[in-house]
Formats: sequence, C-alpha cells, structure tokens
Amino acid sequence: MASHLVAGLDIGATRTTAVIAEVRGQYPAHWIEVLGLGQVHTNGVHRDVVQDVEEMTERVAKAVREAELMAGCTVSNIYVGISGDQVQTFPSHGVVAISSREVSADDMASLHVVARAVALPRDRELLHTVPQSYTVDNNSGILHPVGMPGTRLESEVYLVTGASAIANNIRSAVSRAGYRVEKLILEPLAAARAVLREDEREIGVAVLDLGGATSQMAIFVDGRPYYTDMLPTGGVALTWDLVQHLHIQHEEARRVLENHGCALAELVGSRDMIEIPGPTPSRPRRIGRATVADALENRLTAIVAWCQRELNARELIAPLGTGVVLTGGVAALDGIGELVQRMLGTPVRIGTPGAGVSGLADSMNRSRLSTVVGVAQYGADRFAKTGQGALAHTPGMVGRVGAWLKEFF
Repeated sequence: MASHLVAGLDIGATRTTAVIAEVRGQYPAHWIEVLGLGQVHTNGVHRDVVQDVEEMTERVAKAVREAELMAGCTVSNIYVGISGDQVQTFPSHGVVAISSREVSADDMASLHVVARAVALPRDRELLHTVPQSYTVDNNSGILHPVGMPGTRLESEVYLVTGASAIANNIRSAVSRAGYRVEKLILEPLAAARAVLREDEREIGVAVLDLGGATSQMAIFVDGRPYYTDMLPTGGVALTWDLVQHLHIQHEEARRVLENHGCALAELVGSRDMIEIPGPTPSRPRRIGRATVADALENRLTAIVAWCQRELNARELIAPLGTGVVLTGGVAALDGIGELVQRMLGTPVRIGTPGAGVSGLADSMNRSRLSTVVGVAQYGADRFAKTGQGALAHTPGMVGRVGAWLKEFF
C-alpha cells in the first residue's frame, strides 16, 4: 500500500539537517513518523543566509542523502526553512461578499486570495498568509466563521515576505543538489509547530528559537501567530565570545560551549574546573567553569534583554498566559531556563519536538531539531488538509535502515 512522505530541510549557520517522514492518520488527528535523519556541519551560510551556493549544494545533498539512506527511500520535493533579516511581515485586509446565507469554505478561500493580493516590491515574495481574525457583518474578533450567517466577510491577515534573491539562492542550492523546493517555511513558525501544545497557543505563548546565527521569536495569541521578530546573534556569537575570552581556537571553543557551557555563573561551583589547550599539547590549562559561564551569561543576557524590549514595546508580556518556550541549539545550555525566567518574570520551559511526532524517538528529543521537524510537520499539515505537497511512496525491497542511526551530535 502506498504511503505519503514529506521531507524537511533546515539550512542553519552551523548545521544543515534533513528529515524524511511519513504522514500518518487523517486530518486533524494526523501525525508524522520520522523515518530518516541526516545532518552535516554547515559552511557557506552567514546569519542563516546562503552565501556560497556551491558549498551549500554539497551540504544539502549530503544531508538529504543521509536521511534517504536511513529511511530506505528517496524524495524529490523538500520543504525548506527560511529565516534571517531578509524576512519582513506586515498586516493586510480582505473583504468579500458571502456567496450564500452562511460562510462557506469557498468564501474563506476567496477572502484569503483577496487579502494576499497586494503589490509587493520586485525584490520581495510572499511566503505565508496568516489569518488573525474575521468579521462577519458587524461581528468582529471571530476565529472560525465557517457556518455563520451573514452577507459580508472580512479578515485581518499577517503577510510574511522574504527577499527574492535569498529565496532564489536557497532554491538554486537545493535544485543543484537534485531536489526541488516544495515551499519555503518561516523557521520560527516551524519551530513553534514542533514544540507548542494547543493550549499554549490558545492562552498565549512566546517561542524563542535560539539558533546558531540568529535568535528568533514568535508570539501566539488566541491560537494564531501574532508577531515574529529576529535578532542576528545566537550560538555562533557565544562561541566567538569564548574564543576571545579564553584565547583558544574556534573548534575548541565550540567543544567547551557544548560540553561545559552554563547560562548562569552562580549555578557553577567554585571548584568546578575544566581543561583547555595550553601553550603546548602536553601543557593544558585548567580554568574554572564559572569563567566560561560569565562570558556566556553576558551574551545571553543581551539576547533576552532584546526579547524583553520587544515584548514590552508591544505590551505582549501580559498576553503570554503560558509564558515562554525556549528551543534551538542554545536552549540545551544549563541554566538557560532560569536566566530567561528571571529576566522576563514569566514561566519558561525547554521545548523539543513532541505531540504529532513519532519515530527515531531518541534523536528527535532534541531542541536543536525543532525547526527541521516543524518544517516537515508543515508539509504534513498541507497534505492532510489539501491532499497536495506529499510524495506517494510504495515501499520496495529496501527497508528502513534504523540500525544505522548514528550519534550525530
């Protein structure tokens, strides 16, 4: 019996990761079973923007083929995450006449076409149309208008656009690797799709995706994305801080960050020591782990302060009834939850891919995989709703190579 596959790709500043998953169940109770995972270290990306297309092509090809080998199948179309300061958002408004006595799905589709029919500059392209609320006649603030009686239907939507040149670079790298971009997905929305519970979306929540080159925030209120923003700094900046502070090579600084990093110096014992390279290989240096934590805390405090300013400027702290969910590679640091909770004064939890995801459970339970899993889930959502955007696959003689699961990180 044929199954349907979706593939997700996250082209990050430090890693390029691919996931292949099978869509299971029926909408809205569908889920994905992850069959394959591939990952390689990234070059050719700066601040989550593709700079060297040829280098990126090689990384994409390797990551996707590793995922294909593990899954025991091949794919042709891929959903790809996009982020960076090339993404812009703005509101739009649409109005249509209700075709019959009640709002229908066709009316909704027509309304969304009108709302996104705006003139964009030649260097921009539309990525997402995110409905905020609807008005039926004089009744505003409606979230689900289908079936309501009326004559006039209006909508406030949130349009997400990206720089055409950057989007085309991504498409070029993926195409040269032998695949086609099915759709570009805004990465903070993808990360939120993977880690948020439905009740968090409804009550109000902020997702802070702490990645390699960027820190991205998405606010959800009443079940819908309300606001997104990006700061061009993340884990790469933390690594360079350690390079300068400890006078060590970049690769060694990354090892120290991953193995000994802590977001709060006060959580580290005064006798907790680590070894770093010294003048010669036979003469390593011993330093206190608190020294590492001090350097990291300064940078992380600045990142959270940015988040705090953005939330306060838009009076969004109060609507965050369930607080903040941290995800991304930096979210794995010891003490990061305590730091954010202390500064924002709101509940904080670490988010990893959860509901709606099965398969390769040990590997999927990592915050750094939230974006790529969420990208695949967006593809599964699209297929479950429309029957489009997934690849039909008939299993053959090649089985899943689950035994090949390797420790990538």
